[in-house]
Amino acid sequence: MMGAPMAMAPAASAPSTGGGGGEEAEPEITQTIFDIVLKAYSQEKKVTIIKEVRGIYKLGLKEAKALVEKAPCTLQTQAPKVEADEIKEKLEAIGAEIVLE
Repeated sequence: MMGAPMAMAPAASAPSTGGGGGEEAEPEITQTIFDIVLKAYSQEKKVTIIKEVRGIYKLGLKEAKALVEKAPCTLQTQAPKVEADEIKEKLEAIGAEIVLE
């Protein structure tokens, strides 16, 4: 009868190992929704960046200018990864510093 409790001990340790494996799986979750943040831009490119922001977000000149001038600011919230990457590439190509959060 002593052999039976010993057989259970390894089985009891197996689930605790499985629990540790579950913790390792959590970092695999990838973020798919981002906030697009304009951190900074070069002053020489300000007009170009305003024009691009205006075109991307369908804003009037006054609204786009106000948004760009208050950098660092959030340009868009809850953007899908593909859209966020496209906007980031466009704005970085013309001299803006963009961060996806």
